[in-house]
Amino acid sequence: MTASRWREIDELFQLVAEWPRESRASFLSGRCAQDPELRREVESLLAADDGAEAFVACKFAGLDVLADIADGTIPAGGRAGEYRVVRLLGSGGMGSVYLAERDDGEFHQQVAIKFVRGGEDRDWAKSRFRIEREILARLNHPNIARLLGGGTTANGTPYLVMEHVEGLAMQVWLSRNQPSIREILEVFAALCQAVAYAHRNLIVHRDIKPGNVLIQANGVPKLLDFGISKPIVPGDDSTVTLQRAMTPAYASPEQVRGELVSTATDVYSLGAILYEALAGRPPFELAGATPAEAERAICERDPLPLGGVPSDLAKVVLKAMHRAPERRYSSAENLAADLRRFLDGHPVNAQGDSYWYRLRKFIARRRGPAALSAALVILIIIFAANLLVTASRQRQAFGRMRDMAKSTLLDVPERIAGRSAGDIRLELGENYDKFAEPLARQLQKEVGVIREIALGYEKLGLVLGIADARAMGDSEVAIGYFQKAIRLVEPLRGSWFDRIMNREALEGSRAIEARSHCNIGRLLEMEGASPAAEYEKCLAIYETLVDPNPKPGAHNLKEFVRAHLLVGSVAATAEQARSHFETVVRISVNQQAHKAVRNAPLLWEADGLWRLWRLDSDRGKLEAARRAITEARVRGASFDVDSRLLELRIVEDWGSAGETHAVREALRRDLPGHPLVRRTLASGY
Repeated sequence: MTASRWREIDELFQLVAEWPRESRASFLSGRCAQDPELRREVESLLAADDGAEAFVACKFAGLDVLADIADGTIPAGGRAGEYRVVRLLGSGGMGSVYLAERDDGEFHQQVAIKFVRGGEDRDWAKSRFRIEREILARLNHPNIARLLGGGTTANGTPYLVMEHVEGLAMQVWLSRNQPSIREILEVFAALCQAVAYAHRNLIVHRDIKPGNVLIQANGVPKLLDFGISKPIVPGDDSTVTLQRAMTPAYASPEQVRGELVSTATDVYSLGAILYEALAGRPPFELAGATPAEAERAICERDPLPLGGVPSDLAKVVLKAMHRAPERRYSSAENLAADLRRFLDGHPVNAQGDSYWYRLRKFIARRRGPAALSAALVILIIIFAANLLVTASRQRQAFGRMRDMAKSTLLDVPERIAGRSAGDIRLELGENYDKFAEPLARQLQKEVGVIREIALGYEKLGLVLGIADARAMGDSEVAIGYFQKAIRLVEPLRGSWFDRIMNREALEGSRAIEARSHCNIGRLLEMEGASPAAEYEKCLAIYETLVDPNPKPGAHNLKEFVRAHLLVGSVAATAEQARSHFETVVRISVNQQAHKAVRNAPLLWEADGLWRLWRLDSDRGKLEAARRAITEARVRGASFDVDSRLLELRIVEDWGSAGETHAVREALRRDLPGHPLVRRTLASGY
């Protein structure tokens, strides 16, 4: 047999081996119609692959064990170092996994040991094993199976010793437990966090599927098998799926086409297995399909309709599975955040494709002048009609707002005469309610009007709560006003026309929602309650408004940074807190590199570094924080209350008595009645 003939056979075998057995015959019939000998050779390799009996001699701690790695038949009782093999757990493309027990007398422990398979691709498998070992050594997350150790047998067979996870494969768990939608989404939110953690460590899994997820008895998922995962190296294009190592039913279009994969590839796979968990079937009907037919289905068609689930949840799944990577969630964390929004009863960020998006895709598919002209004519007609209707509605809306405000507030001077400042604030709030609530009900689809009403509620909350320098406000009432602002703007997503013409108002509404969550959290924290949920909601919204790598002076950037600081300050673990604080420092340093940016990033950097110092006790970070805040003072940066309190904390931690006294006295002089300042000075910190 010639080398070129062998390459032809091997390439066809590698292609067909990835597909279900029932699909292979029909594909080979068409592909090998003129070459029956080629078909016989490939079928011979497939048969050998399915039931190989290539025995490999392995030595474990001086004991020779005859092992069929491809079949996974290491006898019970065989040893691997200090571990005794108990039984086979499963086999995959690169190796077999065994349950083993440590019985060297030190302590008892059950583990999973993975051995590389034999065969002609042994060198490739050994290379992948080394990569998997390096990857697992970098990952330490409660939802990822941990690496405990590893080594190489006397005959050169690599193995990994991993945490043994007692649980059910996802499909088995779904079948046996019949979980509710809420239970499924709780599992997936945790799974998304595990994938997001891997991505933060620059790892793309590339083979997320139900078989690689075990659900433990307590409902906690564990992600397994990083065997074909890939470290992300800037400028490295080796994440192109040259061998197309994947599971087609859950593979993204770019994987199926053999193109470059990214973190968006894992987001797609998460969406695909979530689809199957909710619908009870895969997103595409691939049974009996040839590889070419399956590729067309995945790359060119929409998934089967996802019936029986709420429409908002269906939008989340379909956004995760969008054929275009840039149209998916930008991260697994954002997917988890939208699942959490759905669970909490809030509107999700995922939306179906807009008319504008579909029109652009229509033009891209039909580039002829006629199609372009027709599309432009249609767009102009729709645009003009919407403009006329919207202008008329907004004139009426603002006219009604003006009339109701005048009639409601006309007698305010008489009603507030002789009353305390606190009573006046409450009176103004009650009067605002009288005209704002009915107006909002009548004009609930007018984006600009609703935004202005919500902004009024936000300002009332600030007056009655956080911004009340004399602490005469009422936290409970203030929280109520912030919640009213949130309820008003939450449903606002706008028509496609609004998203073009009123984009600023829509984004402003989302910012009001985020700020209100943040302010509720701060009030809860002042009252001694947990603010974590409110801070996380605030950050999740800003993540939809601000790019992960923001441009210089990006809109909402200051609030985005502050949300990271707040979430980090109440994070459940030091690792989660560190991630948020390091994000703040990274953004701050990047912003300072641009001359057009003002001095605020110096204050952000100081805040992030100070919090890292408090987390790690690394005095170098405290010194860097002190330099940053001193430079901000020299450059004339604008110090708000939070920045001035940060300055106090830094100089106190630094241990400079003179500086500490000067900063404390300045706070007493400039902000004598501010509740945050008063509380900080009274506590000695």
